Amino acid sequence: MSVPVHERLYDLVANDDDARVCAALPEQACRVVPGNFFLILASLVLTKLGDLLISPKIVLTWLMGAVGAPAALTALLVPIRESGSMLPQLLLGAWVRQRAVRKGYWVAGSVLQGACVALMAWLVWRYDGLVAGVGLVLALVLFSLARGLCSVAIKDV
Repeated sequence: MSVPVHERLYDLVANDDDARVCAALPEQACRVVPGNFFLILASLVLTKLGDLLISPKIVLTWLMGAVGAPAALTALLVPIRESGSMLPQLLLGAWVRQRAVRKGYWVAGSVLQGACVALMAWLVWRYDGLVAGVGLVLALVLFSLARGLCSVAIKDV
């Protein structure tokens, strides 16, 4: 029987010869570890790509100027992005840690981040001026909250 490609890649990357990962897991759960490893890796790469696509210091600032949004809204981007993901983690962390299974929160946060990036692209394509600026700021607030949720939830996934 041939070993699936993702399992061979996992063996190369994880170098888990003594099977420490599977020592405390049932056999069924241990079989899905390689696939889950690459799903988590792909999700984290896409999250980083989302961060780069909506960088408030460069990309969003440029987009706000391109759509003619008021400068006052542009000035809000960096504080919202930085504090919008850090401060709510205190509240979200306590709430998420009360749950035994937390992967759903991580998945929901990741999907919400992707939706926010798509919403930002749509806003820039469809609107301009104040409407686009307010929409981008609100989408960034939601993105930052989703980012904070993912940050709390991934620690246990």
